[in-house]
Amino acid sequence: MKGRPLVVFTVCWLCGSGLACALTGWTLFWGMLGAIACLPFLLGWIGLRGWSAFLLIASLIGGAVHWEWNEARNVSILPEVTHLAVEELDGYAATLHATLDSDVRIDGDRADFQILLASIEPLGEGQSRTDSEILQLPAKKERLMVQVRLAEEEEQQAAAEWRRGDAITLTGSLALPGEARNFGGFDYRNYLKTQYIHWLFKVKGASSVTVTSPEGVGQFNILRWNDLVRNQLGSAVDRLFPEPHAGYMKGLIIGMASDIDPDTYGQFSQLGLTHILAISGTHVAVYVASLLLLMSWLRLTRETSLTIVLLLIPAYVLLSGGSPSVIRAGIMSMIGLYMARCRSPHEMIIAP
Repeated sequence: MKGRPLVVFTVCWLCGSGLACALTGWTLFWGMLGAIACLPFLLGWIGLRGWSAFLLIASLIGGAVHWEWNEARNVSILPEVTHLAVEELDGYAATLHATLDSDVRIDGDRADFQILLASIEPLGEGQSRTDSEILQLPAKKERLMVQVRLAEEEEQQAAAEWRRGDAITLTGSLALPGEARNFGGFDYRNYLKTQYIHWLFKVKGASSVTVTSPEGVGQFNILRWNDLVRNQLGSAVDRLFPEPHAGYMKGLIIGMASDIDPDTYGQFSQLGLTHILAISGTHVAVYVASLLLLMSWLRLTRETSLTIVLLLIPAYVLLSGGSPSVIRAGIMSMIGLYMARCRSPHEMIIAP
């Protein structure tokens, strides 16, 4: 590891983050102190001294500080804005004014999506006139997960027209996400917390939702158009493949794993093959190889082919959903193509 300082730095950073994740308060303090006390033995073993040793200690501390700083920011501001305790906000009826911040996923009689909250208008009996004033959120907007119960088929069609970037007004009630009921079970509250979401907003019927499309520059939101193209690709796959294969193909090609049949997904999970459904390095490699083959058929030069493919990789990253795995694979492939573009063929060293 002495010849790979970046690896050592990364390991120390991850150790600091891991300690901050597992420990809190004074236990974290003593845990960090113990780790720093043991670090000189590791540094002596790998032969690092002086500024290198100081940098690695700073990396360990920096990882812990970054984790704690991120956790301190990952809190809801609704209690502060509404001046109500968390228990009082659970079931709190209100009208929200927000911006739709994700694609709309329709599953049977329910539509799920995320919003960026801008203001709250309290509702309900027993509230004074001052309570009915619209409460504006500060510059830091709250992200919420919305669940709309669709009563009729026409409402499903209406919900399918909602797009990312739309101004949206909803009337419903706040609710805390559910926790794991059994030991080791799925904890929906912690899952949403990793996405900086702390509240659900439940709405009964699409009639309680008012959506306004953006005007001006807001119409050219690249993520809005990306959602539209992904939905069109999903519809094309539905037409090409019969059920239950359509959901599998959408997960395999464009990362729309939510449409996979639950029984099929359970079988993949039992076999430990769910990684096949995650868009990652293999998918990007096939995409890049296919484009390079197409460029060779078009008789383009090597430099031109590499440049075109490099510029087209972000398009696939967006169309496949932009998950962390495909972003990582896309960045690595772009770096590899750029290096291949800058170096001549006889300088390329291919590892066995």
